[in-house]
Amino acid sequence: ASAGMEWTSRLSPPPAGSSIWINLYIDNRIPDAMQIPARVLTLGEGRHGTIVGARFEQLGEVAQELLEKMIFRHHRRQIAKSRGDDGRQ
Repeated sequence: ASAGMEWTSRLSPPPAGSSIWINLYIDNRIPDAMQIPARVLTLGEGRHGTIVGARFEQLGEVAQELLEKMIFRHHRRQIAKSRGDDGRQ
């Protein structure tokens, strides 16, 4: 789940195989982005632009754990939103 990411680019995407930096904003309360080195693996045509797939590289253990927690929390919020509740017990 936290090995990479995919997004839709309306601009010219980076070429497959290229090394890039991905800036992730983990929390609205933290103004700085988490910068993660990645490699572009796939490019595909999407409905609203090019779908870019990248794999994270050199992700340390602490960063990996933080990213996994962020993904889990986001997923839980999406589930709660789809059920019409706020996710609190």
